[in-house]
Amino acid sequence: MSRQSKILWYLFASSLMAATLIWDSIYEIDNVPDIERSIFARPWSKYAEGTGSPEDRITNGTSANEYYTNHKMPSDLPANKSLVILIGGLRAGETAWETLYENVLDINSADLAVMTSKESIYPNSTLFDRARYVWHYKQYDDWADAVDLVRGHGWRVSHLHLFKPTYPDLEPGKNDTILFGGLKGHTRASGIIIFMIRYFLIQAIRDNGILNLYNTFVVTRTDHFYQCPHTFARCNLEDRDVIVPDGEGYVGITDRHLVASRDTLLEALDLITPLITQPYSFDFSKHHNSERWLQHVWSSKALHVKRCNRVMFTVAREEDTSRWRLAEDELPGVPGLFIKYQREYNGTVDGCTRFHRNSRPSYKGNCMKCGCGMRMYNRRRSGG
Repeated sequence: MSRQSKILWYLFASSLMAATLIWDSIYEIDNVPDIERSIFARPWSKYAEGTGSPEDRITNGTSANEYYTNHKMPSDLPANKSLVILIGGLRAGETAWETLYENVLDINSADLAVMTSKESIYPNSTLFDRARYVWHYKQYDDWADAVDLVRGHGWRVSHLHLFKPTYPDLEPGKNDTILFGGLKGHTRASGIIIFMIRYFLIQAIRDNGILNLYNTFVVTRTDHFYQCPHTFARCNLEDRDVIVPDGEGYVGITDRHLVASRDTLLEALDLITPLITQPYSFDFSKHHNSERWLQHVWSSKALHVKRCNRVMFTVAREEDTSRWRLAEDELPGVPGLFIKYQREYNGTVDGCTRFHRNSRPSYKGNCMKCGCGMRMYNRRRSGG
């Protein structure tokens, strides 16, 4: 074949390949369901202007489609100023979710987002109807494969072999951890799973330009029962503040519920990056459980913790599953729902009593009606 013929053949092959790629791209977008197509068509990035400063504190990883998939995206900008985000597997059922709608979303005029797994026993949940945003993350047999998405595989060499359930050479009673649940060989709790779901959420918030669409964010579980109003929108979030409910700290800070502004949200969510990038040597005070690790990370980032009255507790239905603890005590007056942590329930009864007392028009005390307390180190109750 002559030189000229070879050139013509090369040009023809290149043109054919380019045409094929273009056709494949058009076909892929055209076959995306309508509920998902807006992520391709809508220029979300223009709504993220001005978010560079807080977002830049969280490093970029791989492309978003390795983190999550968009199941539902809105076609218009939100009218509300607050966003409540549920993360984790769907549990508890419609009776519990009705309390979310009444005592959290409606009373605060808040939008809803859900980040959950596709594998669910509640495929027709009303949460999906109510939510403006729905994201699905992948389930892993070994969540080390998910951690690889944060900074690559290097942590397997530098850190993974150091992550042990127990450290026999250390003082008995201070030599065990439940921080690494989800990694192969770590069967207790779900620390790594929780951290990675939050990391996936960071990517979804950033990718879809959500940070500057709202003033206040709540990140919480899907299985809370809200006994009375959670009026978080009234709370004053000062510089570097994050609000958590009283109790369930386990000598740290509860990881089940937080309220944050756009300035602190992403930093509050990122618990996995420092765990796999900073030098690791087991320290019981930091690494015993996810609550202690959260306290350590937030302290290192100079996040200020405020407490609010507890108005929610964790519940379950008989068919719900859990990696940690099964609910056994039936919730009084609500057939089919069970209390998971009795102390959490007792704290809610106390918190709602205080809420109703402080919400009376005649109340003259100095406790804020929204139930937001002072910063943690000024609060008499530690909640541990």
